[in-house]
Amino acid sequence: MASELPFEITRRIADFIQRRDRAQSCLVCKAWLPVFQESLFEEIVINDYIRFAESVDISCSRNKLLQRYGKKTRTLHISENTLINGQQILALQQYLPHLHRFKWDSTCIDENSFVTDPGWNLWSSITYLEVNVENYDSSTLPHVYYSIISNLGQLKRLEFKSIFNAKMFKQTVEDIEFLNDKLPKLTYLSLGVQLESISDSELLEIKDVKPMPDLKTLEIDIDITTYKWIYYLAIKYPNLSTLKSVIFPQNMTSENNITTAKMLSFLPHLLHTLEEIDVRVEKGTEQLYLDFWKQLCISNTPIKKIYLLLYPGVESSVLFEDVLESTKFFSKSLEKIQLVSYVDLRIYWSFTARLEYCPYLVDIFISVNHTRIPVDILLDKCPSLKTFNIVNGLLNLSLDSSKISPRHGLTDILLNISSLSAKTLNYISLRCKNLNNLKLECVNIAVDASEDTGENCVDMTATHFTELNISSVRFIDTSRQTTVNIFTLSPLLIQNPADHTWAYSIYHLKSYRPWISRTWKLNEEESKYAEDYFLNTPENLDPENDHQWFSKGIYKMTKANWKSTLSNGYVMFKYGSVKKLIFEVKPEY
Repeated sequence: MASELPFEITRRIADFIQRRDRAQSCLVCKAWLPVFQESLFEEIVINDYIRFAESVDISCSRNKLLQRYGKKTRTLHISENTLINGQQILALQQYLPHLHRFKWDSTCIDENSFVTDPGWNLWSSITYLEVNVENYDSSTLPHVYYSIISNLGQLKRLEFKSIFNAKMFKQTVEDIEFLNDKLPKLTYLSLGVQLESISDSELLEIKDVKPMPDLKTLEIDIDITTYKWIYYLAIKYPNLSTLKSVIFPQNMTSENNITTAKMLSFLPHLLHTLEEIDVRVEKGTEQLYLDFWKQLCISNTPIKKIYLLLYPGVESSVLFEDVLESTKFFSKSLEKIQLVSYVDLRIYWSFTARLEYCPYLVDIFISVNHTRIPVDILLDKCPSLKTFNIVNGLLNLSLDSSKISPRHGLTDILLNISSLSAKTLNYISLRCKNLNNLKLECVNIAVDASEDTGENCVDMTATHFTELNISSVRFIDTSRQTTVNIFTLSPLLIQNPADHTWAYSIYHLKSYRPWISRTWKLNEEESKYAEDYFLNTPENLDPENDHQWFSKGIYKMTKANWKSTLSNGYVMFKYGSVKKLIFEVKPEY
């Protein structure tokens, strides 16, 4: 009998059961009650203030459970919008003395609502602390911060930041050194602070700082005397693997940076263990950014993940000539690249033109205005690619796309405010047999009449989707340069046209994006009407003035006028099968 198992074995089994099932297991028998009650208290999530207040109230029955099992609790999570004062946290510290992980979302830090010096030492066992600050008093917050690092010497992971990405207080090299001395076991550090400038005299002393080899991840905005801080980090954290974010601000002065750059070049191994980096480049600092990149290349840094953000004013030549040129040094190790640019390019920029062969690249995200990406070349150069996300771009095929290419393992495609053709989708379907998810949001699809049937057709019958989202697409008949508002969804196994799904879309121009759409599924009677229309009058189509239906837009997006768009024709979207089909979504205004 399961009820006769030793306590320790049953308790171990409980660790593999979902939380709601543990609660049900408490009701099975008396033998199971203490076992599963204890397992429920291993992690406590507070998202209801009233129940929490009862739990720390000595006169309440919930308090007795907390007293009984609180010593077993290892993880505490206080969710957002749960207001808890300092005295209640002190009560929790007494009931949960062996806590290892504490996460507090959207907290308010002032003299009344947070624990300061008294009490933090009661949680000296904590190794993971995450505090996401919503509101704070500028005089109290630094005091709380220093109280934390002075009392929680066992911390291995510290996250202390604003939910609004604000820089809550200032930190100097001396302050960071103090933190490192108090928390020598840190492996992960994330701070929402403003780093102060490093003076020339401080720079000369950095070579003598005591290294912290255990720290692997650092998340802190480096946006002032950037090169000097990089020099400090390279010496202080010799085994750093993740660095976010290195910012090359517009006000960087070249004279000091040349001196520091020379000092960096003398380091035997500059960030030689770095695998993930987040870089932001502002106007006028393009060369400084490229020099830093070259330094990493010289050190043979095995970069696996690159996040690059280019601000307005950055010279477009950085995009055209240098961004991908610099990544070629990491092509053998690169696994993920995210490229975002606020530079307003006037001509198309080819992502694949200077892209090296990247055998391990699995994730690409590109948000660069007027990016042109030949899909066949991309798949050839990135044989391990799994996820591809593009914003403000054009997907097309090269002139060599007709050659026989090996199958590809691409699984996810997400397109936003982009364009492609039915031919490109057909190519993707035939080559990417493992494609699971396709999401098209504000995407133009150019269609041509099929040579076999004369229909405007998107043929993805080789693809069996887990999720297909075409709720915001605009079909364009390239031969007549008209927008097609009617489309039908045709799965491979349904041959009878009467069983196809018919839909109607209209479009409206918006200031913040090219357009928005609204799509409706036609009912049985409407579908029959559309089917008969196209069956009986295929050669007498007289397209409506597309300018009237799109450029001016329809202020009230309704289904009432769907029949008047039949003369624009229809598009058949064929696919193998789909588990979740999304095409009828009301847009947000």
